[in-house]
Amino acid sequence: MLSFDYSGTNGSTGINGRSGSCGIMGMRGQDGSDGGFGTDATNARNINLVLRTDGSAKIIIDELNQRSLFDNLILGDSNNKVNLISNGGHGGHGGAGGDGGRGGDGMSGHSATRYSCGTNGQNGGNGGDGGNGGDGGNGGDGGAITVTANNQDMDLFMLIDQVFYKGGNAGLGGPGGSGGSGGFGGRGGSSYSWSETQNGVTRHYSNPGGHSGMPGFRGRDGVSGRNGRPGRDGTFAYILDGKQYSYRYNLKIDRVCAIQSDDGIIEPGESLMINAMEVLNIGGMHTPIAQQIALYLQDNQWIYFNPIDTVFIPHSIPIGQVFNITDANPIQFKIKDYTKAAIDSVFKQTAVVDYRAKVERINKEFQTVTDQTNKYTVRFPVEISPVQLLRSVTFREESPFAISIWNRSTKPIGINHNRLLNFRLILCDTRQTVDFIPKMFEDQDKDYRNSSIWGQNARNQKNFVNPSMNENFNYIIEQEFITSIGPNEKKIISGTIKLKDQNLPLYTNIRMQAKLDLGYYHNQAEVFQNIQTRNFHIQLTEGHNFDPNSDFLLVFNCETSSIFIDSVKQFAESFGGNVDLWNISNYQGFNYDYIGPIDKPLSTLYKNKVVIILTNEYSLINSEKTNAMKQIREPHIYKGIKDYKINAYILGPWSNYNEFWLIHPNCDSDSSVTIGNQENELYRQFASDQKDKEDLNKVDPDEETKKALIGNYLMDCSYTYDFHTSISCCSNPSSDKIYTKAKSVLKKIDQLNPSYNHILTYAYKPELVKKGTFSSEYNLGKITVIESMRKDAATLITRNRAQLNETMLDIVDRFCLIKLLSFEKKLNYLQRAMGNFDNAKMVIQAIVSDLCDEYVTFQKLPQNNKELQANLKNWTQFMKFNFDEALKPFKPKQKKTQIHGGFRSEPGYNNPTYQDPAMPPQMQFSSEPPLPPAPANCEFDGQQPPMFNAQQDINMQQGNYDYPPQMNEMDNNQQQNQLLENVKEINIVEKQDKFEININVQQDQNQNMQNMNMPPPVIGISLDQAAAATLQPEMQQQVDGEQEILISNQVRNYLIEYLIHFEAALKKQISFGQKCCCSITAKVNSHCRTIIGSILIKKLQVGSELINQQGQAFYKELEQKDKNDVFELYQAPHKAMNRAIKNSDFVRQNNLNLQSTAYSIRDFPHFNFNKDENVYIQDGSFIFTNEITQEINYQKRQNKIERFENQIQFDKD
Repeated sequence: MLSFDYSGTNGSTGINGRSGSCGIMGMRGQDGSDGGFGTDATNARNINLVLRTDGSAKIIIDELNQRSLFDNLILGDSNNKVNLISNGGHGGHGGAGGDGGRGGDGMSGHSATRYSCGTNGQNGGNGGDGGNGGDGGNGGDGGAITVTANNQDMDLFMLIDQVFYKGGNAGLGGPGGSGGSGGFGGRGGSSYSWSETQNGVTRHYSNPGGHSGMPGFRGRDGVSGRNGRPGRDGTFAYILDGKQYSYRYNLKIDRVCAIQSDDGIIEPGESLMINAMEVLNIGGMHTPIAQQIALYLQDNQWIYFNPIDTVFIPHSIPIGQVFNITDANPIQFKIKDYTKAAIDSVFKQTAVVDYRAKVERINKEFQTVTDQTNKYTVRFPVEISPVQLLRSVTFREESPFAISIWNRSTKPIGINHNRLLNFRLILCDTRQTVDFIPKMFEDQDKDYRNSSIWGQNARNQKNFVNPSMNENFNYIIEQEFITSIGPNEKKIISGTIKLKDQNLPLYTNIRMQAKLDLGYYHNQAEVFQNIQTRNFHIQLTEGHNFDPNSDFLLVFNCETSSIFIDSVKQFAESFGGNVDLWNISNYQGFNYDYIGPIDKPLSTLYKNKVVIILTNEYSLINSEKTNAMKQIREPHIYKGIKDYKINAYILGPWSNYNEFWLIHPNCDSDSSVTIGNQENELYRQFASDQKDKEDLNKVDPDEETKKALIGNYLMDCSYTYDFHTSISCCSNPSSDKIYTKAKSVLKKIDQLNPSYNHILTYAYKPELVKKGTFSSEYNLGKITVIESMRKDAATLITRNRAQLNETMLDIVDRFCLIKLLSFEKKLNYLQRAMGNFDNAKMVIQAIVSDLCDEYVTFQKLPQNNKELQANLKNWTQFMKFNFDEALKPFKPKQKKTQIHGGFRSEPGYNNPTYQDPAMPPQMQFSSEPPLPPAPANCEFDGQQPPMFNAQQDINMQQGNYDYPPQMNEMDNNQQQNQLLENVKEINIVEKQDKFEININVQQDQNQNMQNMNMPPPVIGISLDQAAAATLQPEMQQQVDGEQEILISNQVRNYLIEYLIHFEAALKKQISFGQKCCCSITAKVNSHCRTIIGSILIKKLQVGSELINQQGQAFYKELEQKDKNDVFELYQAPHKAMNRAIKNSDFVRQNNLNLQSTAYSIRDFPHFNFNKDENVYIQDGSFIFTNEITQEINYQKRQNKIERFENQIQFDKD
């Protein structure tokens, strides 16, 4: 690249003026000096270039003004460029004027004396004037540039790249200096007073002081300098054979017709041509005479252009004239081949036709042509739609299957038209067996077509241009060799798929593929190309069976793995229970109002139970992605929780649903909403306060009476009502008044109905009701109070779990499920958990968590003793609970899980050893149970035996007991001896002998298994358990009974210690209470601690000395803890669990995350869900064969298949 820069030089900037000095003793400040002038820039020099060749490969450039010659550019190098720069210089800026000096301060006057008056202060000096700014210099003129060539070398004009000939900028005048400030006036002399006494007469005298001097005046600002004159622009011209041109030649694509394929579809491998295009000369001179201009296309991702197909413009194009591309001289090109099959999509790409026009000898392209492109869609002429399929079926059901083949082109396709076309339905695993039952049972034409030589070739990988080496064509369960499909025709292939293997485990996914094969473009009648594959699967599921003893309903889908489902089942079985299942993919929906075979709605069957809803994505019948929340909708879940008392555990990505609508009603401002089931109770309370006691015996007061009484008491906040208020004549209505009213109403309703959160909306719409002299009555708008979800109990827990496939319930999930059970069921679960220590720990933590919820809800509520007992229902129930019965040894019965072909026994739920997250290793429970306690007839110095081991007491005394609270384990013989050191020796030996016999038997049995090379035991059963299972029945019963006793005592010890520490945490809460409510909180706190103490001493028989000792030790540990830290572990232990397993999943619980809120109606988010609540549930509608008579309902099958056919949709372009 060559660059000729003959620009002028810039002028220099003027010198800034000096600032004036300050005046002294009231003198004037000195003036600032003027700034210097900027100098003028110089003009650019002219550039005169002559471009020529000498018959060689060199380009010769003569610069006539400087008499220079350059010959270092070679013809044909596309990187050759010449830049010409002849800009005028920029004028110098003027210097800034100097600032004026400050005036001198005046001298102070003399003070008065007995003999003279005070003198005035001196006036301050004036500030000096600022200096004037210097003038800016003039800009230089741009130069004259000419580039000369003859007709034979006019292609050399393409070398000129950038040309600049601008005049220089004018220099800016310098700013004037600022005038100096005036000096301060001198201070006047002070006055003098005295007195004289003669003959007892005192006379007072004074001499006045002087006045302060006047301040000086500010100096004048200097004048800014004048701007210089900008330089004039230069000129540029091409000279061709003595004639001057302002612009050279230039080309653009003026018009191009769309590229046409013979069948309307541009597909990979196809050859195409451009046969209608105009190339226009938009330049200022004709195109070169002696050199050709080549028209071609640039190769890219999808376009292949052969250089031999380049089109040359054979003559010069005059200014404004065109050159036409026609059928006689087309630009031919090809779409590149593509032999990969599109997986679960349609092959569709965009090919960019990138035009080029180049002057041959100089090898330079026209940028205006390069900038123009056209885009075309590349696809195959046929495609298959997404599969329409019932994604989950029971063994008796058949899944309707429908898929369509669409010929998008304008030509028929098929072997009858010399192009192969074939459809295959493939089973991916031949260990599984399925039947495809076509919609038409007798299709002799299809059999004939499939048996033809071309149909047989479709089963041989050798006949494919893109063979799949891992594919076994014996997997084909259905083939449709298509001999003809017309232009824009759609051919549907449909039927049903039925599973055949009766031993197939539940929740197995039978994976299949739908493949479309097309004749390879370059050999369309002999070679296949697999152009598209649709993957899909059918899940073997089981129908919904209601078990009255089940406390859980799992709503899962076709993507849920058997591993996850089994983990939920095992969780329920570990408590001796069961879980009901609802496959939303099989039933095509879920609705609490659905009435099934039991003739009761789900809302009745699952009242006071827990529904587990998985929100991962899965496919609908039409392959569209969805999730359970899109099918059920958040308001329906809210309705189930609020109206039907069905708690919910939502597990899956939070991004798949709007959590706001799970905890808020979807109401509008005009709805009239009451407080629900509490209405009559509130009425009776309000009526009592209103002294209408004679009406209390009414079971159902009339609506108007009830509304009036409640409205008077609550100022109408139980309903939607108009807020009336008086406003003085000098004030205007304001939204602040209704907002203040709304906040006070919300506070009052929270006190009167404390068990629930409330949502309040208000709409500010002021209307004058009655005008008065001093004040007027206004209706400021509507206020609505809605009872929301409970605050004293968890009814909804959501967990953000990104991946659910191939995962199991973890400890956080298991705790959340127990937490969502009612308090009464939790107490019942304590008895059912006695066969599994880890389960019992979670139940105890969930019980205490519920007690925390109730305590937090009512701790600041003013209430008498009777109200306190009525509000703290769980505490009262806990106090009355029969712990002796609940803590008896218990072993849940083994459950059986049905599979097709029989039953399979599940091993006991193998709950991994639970470790509390903040617990140090030395305080965790080991996997082996501790030694059982001493017999009941043993004495410990005449006292009850302690329920804690000695190591715990040592830890307590040494302050080593870390937070959160857990039990220590008796993990060695030394600790066992410490615990039983006062027990009679014979009893110790007896207990230890039994324990040692158990261990020795298990160890011997394990050794025998290893010697015999026996396989490892079943997953979920330890080696010791597997060995113990081989013992004689009598000995096994003895071992099992011993284990049950050990677990029972573990649970008892843990419960005692957990309650002691909980009582200490409650005691610590008093120190956090606010002064305004300390007495109220202390009353509730004392009530709860009394209940715990009563349970420990009277029911669990723990000595008060031990309670005090351990409680005080733990209380000291809490002194450094934050208020939230102290209580969080008891109210929400799952948070600590989540942190401990280093899981990024987040858990939200409604009664911890939701608060009563007031919204302006314009701020309350409204959403139209547009979802019909009457969801049609598919229950048994895909069973076509009578189980007894084995008769097939062909019409029903036909109708179902056609329904699926009608839902076929192709991928959107």
